[in-house]
Amino acid sequence: MYLKNFRLAQLLFGCMALASTACLRKNQSQVEQSRAIQNERDKPVDQVQTTRVSTGGIIDLGRINAILAHRPGNPVKGLLIISPGAKIPADKMVNLASKFARVGYPTFVIEYLANLAIIPTEQKKALELAGKIRRGEKLKGIPEQIERSLDSGASISLLGHSMGGAVLAGLADDEQASFLKRILLVGVSSVVSAPVIAKAKVPISLLVGSEDGLVTQGRANEPSNEKKEMEDLLQRRSVMLQGVNHFCILDDENTGDAKKRAEEKKYGYGRASISQDECQYRLVDSVLSEGI
Repeated sequence: MYLKNFRLAQLLFGCMALASTACLRKNQSQVEQSRAIQNERDKPVDQVQTTRVSTGGIIDLGRINAILAHRPGNPVKGLLIISPGAKIPADKMVNLASKFARVGYPTFVIEYLANLAIIPTEQKKALELAGKIRRGEKLKGIPEQIERSLDSGASISLLGHSMGGAVLAGLADDEQASFLKRILLVGVSSVVSAPVIAKAKVPISLLVGSEDGLVTQGRANEPSNEKKEMEDLLQRRSVMLQGVNHFCILDDENTGDAKKRAEEKKYGYGRASISQDECQYRLVDSVLSEGI
């Protein structure tokens, strides 16, 4: 009996040790990741280059234009495509894209017609660009280093802000999206629901600023059951970005829909409690922790 109990204790101790080791490795990885990001903050921003890339000809109705931020010579860990929110020009998200590029994730920012992802011809452009990159189709203006990285099977993720994220959420159950590593929705409340996440063909992450009144308070007038569902979803599934509001991840937080900025202020938010630069770094930290 003593020997049996001793072996059982050994087994339990071994299991606990394995679990602790896995937890330690995960925490160590996150610490190393945060340390790498911190080191990048001290490096000159001009190490990142931006270039415009496109598909198709000038009169091609399906042409996709994007701004690519990348660091020449930097090992490519994966690729990211950003879908900007309503009335937000692509060049107002270049600083954010550059922060991803500095830590090994060359980032494309889609240039939507009239800066509106909701226009029918624009809705699938982020996914279409990802598909073209995955299939190795030639993009005008893309650096050779980025093309070479695709041959090694670099993962591709999509990140959508506000309306740009709502459009991506609508594509999450599309079989054509199944090759994506992840879809990240930042500051998105409309169209996002538990059924949408359940039917998704790709992992979805919800990221919400603690000062983002458009998400945390903006559904007050909706039916109580839908409002309750969203509150539960935010509590159980979202990643909270402390101090971040709806617009501070942009290069200029006065960009975008003036009515939405006024609405956010109406809810008593409207001003981030941290700097614009820190808003972007907190988003980068959280996105990398989610896994792209």
